[in-house]
Amino acid sequence: MTGKKITNLPFIPHSSSNTGGVEASLIDVGKRLVAAGLTYSRMGNISARAGDMMLISATGSFLDRLKGEIVKVPLDAGEPPSRASSDALIHLGIYLRTEARGIVHTHSPFLVALSALIRAHAFRPLDIEGRYYLGEIPIVSGATGSRNLARALARELQTHPCAVVRFHGAFARGESLYDAFHYVACAEHSCMVKYLVLLAQRTKKR
Repeated sequence: MTGKKITNLPFIPHSSSNTGGVEASLIDVGKRLVAAGLTYSRMGNISARAGDMMLISATGSFLDRLKGEIVKVPLDAGEPPSRASSDALIHLGIYLRTEARGIVHTHSPFLVALSALIRAHAFRPLDIEGRYYLGEIPIVSGATGSRNLARALARELQTHPCAVVRFHGAFARGESLYDAFHYVACAEHSCMVKYLVLLAQRTKKR
């Protein structure tokens, strides 16, 4: 599992038998994502692994108001319950194919913009922090919530902490939700830097 381990972020301890601790982490990280401007309104979803269960934000929920909006899904569920996020299949696929314990999905604007501008299947950040924590950021394509997209993301997230779905948003995984939060924040920052550099280069040529 690649991605530099994060040791200086707050962490709400939980065990496989303490889903209350997992829910507290989900509620906290959901608020942090919105406060940081990494996602908005009802866009995005987050989940955490708890033993043989996945706890995930409910479909249509606001990530900064997740109390009472968290759904428990068995990791071996063939079809997640309808109340779970529409991306629940993708989260399940990532948990089953990686060592992830937390997953964050955002519709961060610079990540989406770069995925539309760059035709390659990955790009390397220009900034030092992005290179250190992410290495490179893969870009995949696929229908929202589909099994094909789940497989494509799980394949990339086996070796990268964050990947972008073209025209859609980012998925980041980590040893905790706070790791995943950090990776997606780094990815959005790296995309903003790259976008601004590309914009400056284009302006300079005029």
